[in-house]
Amino acid sequence: MQRISVRGLAFAIALALPGLGSLQAASTSSKTSSSTSATSSAPASSATDDTTDLDLDPVIVTATRIPEPLSQTSSSVTVISAKEIEDNGYQNVVQALQNVPGLRTATPGTPGQVTGVFIRGMNSNQTLVLIDGKRLPQGFDGAYDITDLPLDNVERIEVARGPLSAVQGNSAAGGVINIITKSGQGMKKPEYAVTVEAGSFNTFHETVSARGAQGKFDYSAAYSSLLTSNQRRNNDYDRENATANLGYQAYDDVRLSLASAYRVTTVQNPGSVPSSSLKKWQQWETWSVSPTLDWKTTEAWSQSLSFQHSQQRMANDNEPSANNRQQVNSNEVDWNHTITPIETLSIAAGGQFEDKTTWQYDDSLRSLTYNNHQTNKNVHTGVDWEALPGWHLVPSVSLDGYSDYGDFFNWRAATSYVVPATKTKFLGSYGTSTTAPSDQNFLTYGGFQIPNFNLKPEQTRGWEAGAEQPFFGGKWTVGGTFFENSIDNLIYTPVATPLNLRHTRTQGVEVTTGIHPIKELDITAAYTYLDAINTDTMARLVRRPRNETSFDVTGRPAENVTLALGGSWLNGMQDTDAATFATFNPKNIFSTRFAATWKITSNVSVFGRIENLLNNHYEEIPGYPTLSQAFYAGFKLTY
Repeated sequence: MQRISVRGLAFAIALALPGLGSLQAASTSSKTSSSTSATSSAPASSATDDTTDLDLDPVIVTATRIPEPLSQTSSSVTVISAKEIEDNGYQNVVQALQNVPGLRTATPGTPGQVTGVFIRGMNSNQTLVLIDGKRLPQGFDGAYDITDLPLDNVERIEVARGPLSAVQGNSAAGGVINIITKSGQGMKKPEYAVTVEAGSFNTFHETVSARGAQGKFDYSAAYSSLLTSNQRRNNDYDRENATANLGYQAYDDVRLSLASAYRVTTVQNPGSVPSSSLKKWQQWETWSVSPTLDWKTTEAWSQSLSFQHSQQRMANDNEPSANNRQQVNSNEVDWNHTITPIETLSIAAGGQFEDKTTWQYDDSLRSLTYNNHQTNKNVHTGVDWEALPGWHLVPSVSLDGYSDYGDFFNWRAATSYVVPATKTKFLGSYGTSTTAPSDQNFLTYGGFQIPNFNLKPEQTRGWEAGAEQPFFGGKWTVGGTFFENSIDNLIYTPVATPLNLRHTRTQGVEVTTGIHPIKELDITAAYTYLDAINTDTMARLVRRPRNETSFDVTGRPAENVTLALGGSWLNGMQDTDAATFATFNPKNIFSTRFAATWKITSNVSVFGRIENLLNNHYEEIPGYPTLSQAFYAGFKLTY
């Protein structure tokens, strides 16, 4: 696959944008970790002249597709703000997600390798990934690989947990990750930024970005480049990423926008330590373009019509086997409506249609070894009714139609109540979800995998019940949520052939707390207990820690200095040995990181971070060692 460089184009765009108009720095929402919320497809709020105030109750959408304050939603959520991303020096989406309650990421050792996402013990293909409410195309394994997703131009990340197929369609049994990008809409002064960072393992990372508005036109664009050698031989990683959001306010009630993204990554893949290779490599190229029409038809009715075309291409050399290439082309149309006939009642309704083609080409055979075309349809409707002050009833239903598997009906019923006197919040929900088999289940990997064409879609039923209580005027908050998911036909590949497990179950509890005793100090912590088993054999599911604890401490010892310390501890896991395929209990994982930022002037900042602060030696996936202690430092210029 020929690589297309976007470096020069992106820099030219960034340098040309100042002449287009003015932009004002957007205020960022604070880190909001709550056991009672959902994600959003709404654009970032317009900037104001006050960039110091924190939005403590952002408006989010995804759990219902209806805009509502975080404090009133009826699903479990964590919101990661742009401020938190900057304070902690997160470099990609995987890092930002590592301390989300109930969510575990598992990476084969180093940046650039395929990362698994387990929300409440569910598989990666049961997690739906969105950008600005639009689903990202799934790969051959039925999941969108978040490995290479950078944080360029990101306003916040919202993670909703629990079955949400009744709202978002297929592949949302575990939950939804929604990445909200920055917008130039409503900005008054231009904002441009250049960030340069270097560090251990020959790492170099540069980012340029610009946002602004001119009359009815607004824009937001970013470009980044990352190069690193990592630690093992044959483990170099190279990523380039470019994004652009353009908007035009045609009329007071009509807005046109165009979002586009391009990313190319090349990673050398040494494999597991027992079977190291000095030749394996893999390259990914993805791009997408999505025009959208937003129309406020009446005071009580708004609608959004969007189209998205995306392509994913992959080439690899998995020596000693042949060079293989894979491609996924996807076209999707979304039409969504929000109707508010009275102040206490909102209705969301709409539909999606996806047309997807996947193929695989074997260079040694000089022929296609797999070619599949399928369509997926979804219609959905949901209601948010404030039956009494503070009490919300939120039912949702959807119908998914798979060209290869038939039709599936999903439903969800949720409720939340905030006690006026104490601000105590209670929530509860029950819902169903469907996840279809992936193309990867039907591929033949020369002797490694035998396809199974009799696989059935996975069916999930899940519930949750939780409460959250603020103390001392919100300076201390404690929350807890019980959850359980029952899955029929979970797809599992023990050695060579994918199989349906008749029945599996994940259940547990999430406990969160946030302490903000003074303006200069924020402390958050979370604990998750998870029991994930095959109920037919009572065997535990692999890579699901029984106990997971995480913490973040952010301090501001001086007005322009921010220090951030974070860590996590995983205990009670089972996994499969990379060499013998035998099940065993890996060691506990304790990881820590530290970041510091000094804003020298309003336009110049310097920063540094230490990954694996205590230099612990561990493997998130057996046979793939994580990087040892690493140091990085850089500067950021804004104007």
